[in-house]
This record gives sequence, structure tokens and C-alpha cells, in this order.
Amino acid sequence: MSDQRQLARCHHYVCYEKEAVMKVLACKDVGFDCEYSVIGITTGDVLRSIGEHAITYHGLMEITTADNNAWLAKIHDVPLSEFHRVQGSE
Repeated sequence: MSDQRQLARCHHYVCYEKEAVMKVLACKDVGFDCEYSVIGITTGDVLRSIGEHAITYHGLMEITTADNNAWLAKIHDVPLSEFHRVQGSE
């Protein structure tokens, strides 16, 4: 999924689901020296995005089941109220 499409989906979600949470995973949390973070509605969204990033920017040839399981364990929830505060939006 492209970053623009993901942001559009997040924006739609933020507008209509005020009590929900976003799924977040930082690249550095899975062992890369990188400041990239993924924010998604579902864990599947986050795993797809971080996988695409790892292949494109970190030279992974494929994403293994072990990679997905390790990354899944590092995904955490951020309440939308906290997400708004961090992003500086109203």
C-alpha cells in the first residue's frame, strides 16, 4: 500500500472512529538503524508496510514467517487521542 493511500485511510479512520487505536511499529524496534515508523489501522496493514520498507530500503530479499512473527510482537497500540497529540493535529 502506498504511503499516500495509507495516510488517507488513517485520516478516514481518525474522523469516524474517535475511540479506536492505531497500530504502530518503528523500524528501529525490529533491529534496523532507521527512524521510519509505520502507522496503520490493522496489524496486517503495518506488517505489509514495514515489509515493503525492509525490502526496499534495507535489502531484505524476502519476508519470512519468522520476520513477521518477530515484527508482530513489536506492534503496539496508540490511542487516537495520543496519536493526535503526537502528530500535532486537532
